[in-house]
Amino acid sequence: MKLKRLTMAVSGWKYDEETGVFECYGNVKGNIDHAKDRAIDGCYAKSCAQHKAHGTMPKMFWSHNPRELPVGKWLTMEEDAKGLKLTGKLSKTSMGTDIEILAKDGALDSFSIGYIEVKSKWNNEKGCNDLIELDIKEVSWVNFACNEESRLESIK
Repeated sequence: MKLKRLTMAVSGWKYDEETGVFECYGNVKGNIDHAKDRAIDGCYAKSCAQHKAHGTMPKMFWSHNPRELPVGKWLTMEEDAKGLKLTGKLSKTSMGTDIEILAKDGALDSFSIGYIEVKSKWNNEKGCNDLIELDIKEVSWVNFACNEESRLESIK
């Protein structure tokens, strides 16, 4: 199966200055993005459960680049009513620190998920691909959001 990337902006961003832990939505459900994909209710649940059962998490990359070292790690991942909610921590590497500074300054605010499309169905009525089940492999910080409805909300 081909790994597909879906770019999403941060929604509900919170940052703990002391621990470096932040919260975000890597993907928001219900709206059609620029790739004509729409994440539907339940599409992340199985992947979240499988990661939890195996004690794993998706990788955290900069701009989907698997040839570079990860920029941090994801601590929790769950599907809620809004989308794919994650907590993560950036590493104290040069790239992790750069991302942290840019995010605090509001210059960087977007995420993208890399996944394998396990099950989907074309929705003629909406003119989009309904994503029914995804196998989430990585969640990256990126410059541009495919889903313009998901925006940076606050930094603490």
